[in-house]
Amino acid sequence: MTNSVYTRQAKELAEACNVKLIDRVELQKLINKINPEYSAEDVYQGVKPEERKCPTCKNHLVVRNSNKTGNKFFGCSQYPTCTHTEPISK
Repeated sequence: MTNSVYTRQAKELAEACNVKLIDRVELQKLINKINPEYSAEDVYQGVKPEERKCPTCKNHLVVRNSNKTGNKFFGCSQYPTCTHTEPISK
């Protein structure tokens, strides 16, 4: 399971080992099935980044933009020292 995307190599290995991979889209669908009353937008709007703490180093999380996908995500304010990230799904 990932909150991102899988590399080609990961997909090939999973297929060879008969392992089902769950990417960010499927993960979102599973979460929405369990909590249909909450949308990703509700969660995004309900939690201010400055209130979120990095579970790794306890500093603030900030909203960042992925150069690769263009998506927003929470990233540790201490990057590159701390590389913790969390998805923001809309």
